[in-house]
Amino acid sequence: MNTLYEELDWPQVPAEFCITNEEFMIKNFIHSHPVDHYLYYRQYKYNSNTLVKILQPLFNFDIRGRIFYQIIKKGISTHKDIGRKIIYNYILDTGGEEVFTRFYEEDKVTESLSVKIPLHKWHKLDTTHYHNVTGIERPRVAISVYEKLTDSE
Repeated sequence: MNTLYEELDWPQVPAEFCITNEEFMIKNFIHSHPVDHYLYYRQYKYNSNTLVKILQPLFNFDIRGRIFYQIIKKGISTHKDIGRKIIYNYILDTGGEEVFTRFYEEDKVTESLSVKIPLHKWHKLDTTHYHNVTGIERPRVAISVYEKLTDSE
């Protein structure tokens, strides 16, 4: 059984929240990536009570303050996420026609799973395993929700 990736049969996000413009995010959202100088990944916190009310029934944890817009750019390295284990994403822009999320064994070379994640579908990823995104032609944009692991966030 695959525990790395699961496509979820959840409703689509309303169109007014399908924001893909990073300049808009920079001006209107809270920059929240812990490594400010890393060029290939950006994360912006979106505080919207309306979106929380729409999405909260899907989750078994409190998502207030846990909704982010993430931007992944060509060149992102193979990595394990820090500060989160399971992440729920909703792809707003795939980043290209042949973009794949790839998972690897501990050697960071042996591929264990490759998946082409569809546009406008919720999915769940286990980010405690090495992974990356390949085939990016333009920034890949997603709404991202994950549970807070520590009080230091």
